[in-house]
Amino acid sequence: GIILGPSIMGRIPHFTNTIFPKESMACFTLAAHIGFILPILVGFKLDLHFSVRNWRTAISVASLDMAILFGLGYALAYGLYNQFHNEPNIVNINLATFGLFVAIAIAIFAFPVSCRILASLNLLNSDVGVITLISNIVNDVIGWVLLALCVTLMNSGNGVT
Repeated sequence: GIILGPSIMGRIPHFTNTIFPKESMACFTLAAHIGFILPILVGFKLDLHFSVRNWRTAISVASLDMAILFGLGYALAYGLYNQFHNEPNIVNINLATFGLFVAIAIAIFAFPVSCRILASLNLLNSDVGVITLISNIVNDVIGWVLLALCVTLMNSGNGVT
């Protein structure tokens, strides 16, 4: 998504209009709606009693995997920032905000994809599958809230108000 979006490939003249004409957006909208509904349908299959009993394990798994990926994402952002921040036609942004954005983007899991992987491996009803789904839910909620905060910081220019 990042490569096909306006950040990289979108800079090529007429790329977006040629590859993704307005007529094809209905198909992408349908796929997005299916991707939104899939996790809800998977949620109906979860054993809630097991989920409630093992919430501490799921939270610790989510915290650990998000911390590791967040750290790796910030390290990547640090390298990218130092390499490209003096390039011409680059918007001036501070390292902390850029690092936060890249770290969050790396740390967020694709919850519908993990649901599909667990379903295809028949792990949805196993202990590992349920803990994985709960930790992915926690990871996604925290990640999307942090991403909204990061976008707000980028657009405000004067910090959190």
